Amino acid sequence: MTPMPEYQMFVSGRVGYLAEPLLLSLVMARPQNNRSKPLRENPNTPHKEVEAESSKTYVGIMLGLFAIGSLLIILNYIGAFPGGASSWWFVGGLGLIGAGFAMMLNFK
Repeated sequence: MTPMPEYQMFVSGRVGYLAEPLLLSLVMARPQNNRSKPLRENPNTPHKEVEAESSKTYVGIMLGLFAIGSLLIILNYIGAFPGGASSWWFVGGLGLIGAGFAMMLNFK
């Protein structure tokens, strides 16, 4: 029994005479290394500046807006404000929570 050619080991079934060189090039091809030279840094490329973290005062105000807005909604729900429940207290609470979320967008 004769040994099987190398290109037929990767292909199942009988390979035609005209397809053998094409299959051999597809199966046996190896990818080339595209990064033969190390990349140089361009001196004109702007470098990213490190952004400063948010101060503790900023974080305190942001969390305070969340807390006060939630408290307004809860107190309005249980009717603790004079005049009973009003939609204005609810809108105010949602506004304060929204302001807290707006501050969170700039939090670093």
